[in-house]
Amino acid sequence: MDIEKIREARLAYPFRPFHLVLENGRNFSVDEAHWLAISPTKKFVLVVLPDDSHVTIAPESVRQLDFSESSPASEFGAAE
Repeated sequence: MDIEKIREARLAYPFRPFHLVLENGRNFSVDEAHWLAISPTKKFVLVVLPDDSHVTIAPESVRQLDFSESSPASEFGAAE
């Protein structure tokens, strides 16, 4: 995915929570804008998880941004 689309979602005002849905089916919630950072080189995004750990993601592995309220639970803490 074009990293500028991810940046636009992060900077939207008012901010709308979304999920980063990856090509491999994993997804990560971005419930607040400051939970997502974009590297200066634009080669990866970093998502902070609820336990203060983080995951780094290559933008090209993002299949879609899901803004629906009924989107799947975050990879972190999702029921298995």
